[in-house]
Order: sequence, then structure tokens, then C-alpha cells
Amino acid sequence: FFYLPLPYSLTPTASEVYDRHHNLAATFYLQNRLPVSLAETPLFLRQAFLAVEDHRFYQHRGINLGRIGKALITNVIHQRLEQGASTITQQLVKNAYLDQKRTIIRKLKELFYTIKLELHLSKDQILENYLNQIYFGHGAYGIKAAAQTYFRKNLEELNEAEMALLAGLPKGPAYYSPYNHPESARKRIKQVLQRMVDCGYLKATEFKRYADQPLH
Repeated sequence: FFYLPLPYSLTPTASEVYDRHHNLAATFYLQNRLPVSLAETPLFLRQAFLAVEDHRFYQHRGINLGRIGKALITNVIHQRLEQGASTITQQLVKNAYLDQKRTIIRKLKELFYTIKLELHLSKDQILENYLNQIYFGHGAYGIKAAAQTYFRKNLEELNEAEMALLAGLPKGPAYYSPYNHPESARKRIKQVLQRMVDCGYLKATEFKRYADQPLH
């Protein structure tokens, strides 16, 4: 039953219109999303997302039991939902296949589809779909649209601080918006970079250099 095909997921993408000189003339969309392959995504940006969202993504099979236990203990200690336990696969399932209702039935569906997704897709395919699916605020869906919305740049043109901000935005797009809350955005950049140091993606000297980079 787990190996039956996945349900169809409608992921709206933007339509771009170019003039005869290959200049972008207009963009039409229901959701401002411009798909990009994982190969076109800078390694630093991928590592930033893995560090803040699911650093054991390539080790687990969709459900991280250790993370669930840690989050449960933290939430009990603080007597509120301090930490989430969703993996990148689970987040993709919630955004692509389910609604946002917090019910037992929806949670069971989430676990079921998470297992199916891990059976049908490779880890790289799941990560690619996730990066193209998630919402970044200001009407931008997916990392390519987010890079253009916030910085008017292609992914390969972003500096490390800008990539760190993109990785940190999905947790709170409104709160970390560099347009509306520049101080919170700068703090979030440092949180992401510190998390990358903790996960072994960065050295302490690199943290200091990237944390002071300007946001264009």
C-alpha cells in the first residue's frame, strides 16, 4: 500500500513572457514561484537550510525520532510549543499534500505520506521539491522567487549573508523580513550562521566574516 503512486500535488508556477530580444516583459502567477533544480542551488544555501531545518536529513528516513523526543522534552520543560519536530520531508508533505489543520487525522496522514515520499523519491528530489515549495514572505514561493523578491539577484549572485537570511525566513517570514524588521533579519542571519558552525559547515572565522556582510 505504501508503494502505490503518490497523490497529485498542484504546485502553481509563474509564467514568464519575454520580448523578441529575450528580455523579461511580464510575469503572471497565482503563486510567485520559479522552479530551480538542486544542481543550480549553491551548496552554501543548501547547507544553511539543512542546518536550521533538519541537519540529519540525509541520515533519517523521513521521521527523526530523536528530534521528536528532544522537542517533546523541551516543550514540557518550557510548558509551551518551544520546538517543532518536523523534518524537511514532513514539511514538504504538509505544504504539498495537506491543509494546515492540527488534528490527529491530519497528523496520521502526514506520517503516512512522509513514508510514501521517502519510498518514491530520492533525498535530493525531496530537498529540491522542498526548496521550490516553501513560502518566504512578500508573495515569494521557492528560493528562486525569494532571491529575486528580496535581492533582485539570481541564486549564484547571492552572498553568504543573503543566503543565510533566505534559509532563516521560512520560520517567520513576516517577523524576519529585512524590509519590515531589519534588526530581526540581521539577528536571524547570525542564528543561521551559528547553526552552520554547530553542524560543521562553517568555521568560526567564516562566521565572523559572513555575519558582517551587507544585505543588498
